[in-house]
Amino acid sequence: MKSKIFFSIGLTMLILGIIFSAKSDIMLIGGILGGGIIGYSYKLIVHNKNT
Repeated sequence: MKSKIFFSIGLTMLILGIIFSAKSDIMLIGGILGGGIIGYSYKLIVHNKNT
């Protein structure tokens, strides 16, 4: 359940980062971090389904 929450937070950060990256480099970094959170939470979801 927690991994789905992380996934939605990461997705939101990624979308906001893409939208605001033209205005600010900090938001681009936030978007990259969001993408990392998505990747990590996706790995957790897949791992939990396998076990």
